[in-house]
Amino acid sequence: MTLDIYQRITDFTVPQRPTPWLMDVDGVLNAIGKHRTNDWPEWTDVRVKLGSSGGSFPITYAPGLIRALNAMIERNIVDLMWLTTWEKHAARWLSPAIGLNAADARVLPDRWKKMYGHRIDDWWKARQAKATFHKLGAPMVWTDDDLAMYDYPIKDSGMLAISPIEDAGLTPAHLHSILDHIAQHTESRHDEEHGQAG
Repeated sequence: MTLDIYQRITDFTVPQRPTPWLMDVDGVLNAIGKHRTNDWPEWTDVRVKLGSSGGSFPITYAPGLIRALNAMIERNIVDLMWLTTWEKHAARWLSPAIGLNAADARVLPDRWKKMYGHRIDDWWKARQAKATFHKLGAPMVWTDDDLAMYDYPIKDSGMLAISPIEDAGLTPAHLHSILDHIAQHTESRHDEEHGQAG
């Protein structure tokens, strides 16, 4: 399936606008558990230092995943946006450390983080995701391992929410689901714009 995802990205029909993708780090790009899977053929361990005066953090990532994400970004299939407690550090320090072409990606504000607790209705990431979705519309993708813990209800089919297993992070199967979602909504929008009747 790993080779299949690269070919599919290469052959994918690029939509008129890239699909916003809200990206978490730990448990999504960074496999934080102890049990690696064979979804990707290779894993790499690095330490990401947050500037000259910041601490450093261990990161385990799959180079094959980064290759696939870069291809999706470079082909304008997706518009990656950081929605993570790493905040600006994800763009500034993490991206170059793992080779992800997202150093210039938008970092979504955390203005709700300090205002609300961790009840599902008040989860700051959920509020930010909802606000971004209402602003930008469908399709949209949100990947965060905490989605499973909060069991966040996604009420609009235009938002695809994926909660990876933290040991593995994003897998080729997840990327196929994301491409399916984008293709489905791209076709629906095309039909609406051209007035096709059912």
